[in-house]
Amino acid sequence: MTTLLLMSYAGFMTYLLFPAMPPWMAADRGFIPPTQNVVERVLGQSGSGEHLPLIYELIRPNLVAAMPSLHAVFPLLLFLFAHKIWGRPVWTALTYPAAVWFSIV
Repeated sequence: MTTLLLMSYAGFMTYLLFPAMPPWMAADRGFIPPTQNVVERVLGQSGSGEHLPLIYELIRPNLVAAMPSLHAVFPLLLFLFAHKIWGRPVWTALTYPAAVWFSIV
């Protein structure tokens, strides 16, 4: 529990000290060369009809929550916890954090 709280607070402090923006926003403001907003493109071309983009807009995601990604550290903490409890056989559980890291990138 302590590690989970420390990671959450460390992520928040990183966000305060090093505010970052997603690549599409940096491109819109002229900080980097033009990029495409992949989320909008995928949602616009999805075969699930016209309702998905509307639902996505209703959720109102935080568009600038790019750094740091706590999605990467929480699975790692889960793996470390499982490794401490069960030991060596849990190394196969490292595939879940690896899959999360791959999907983030």
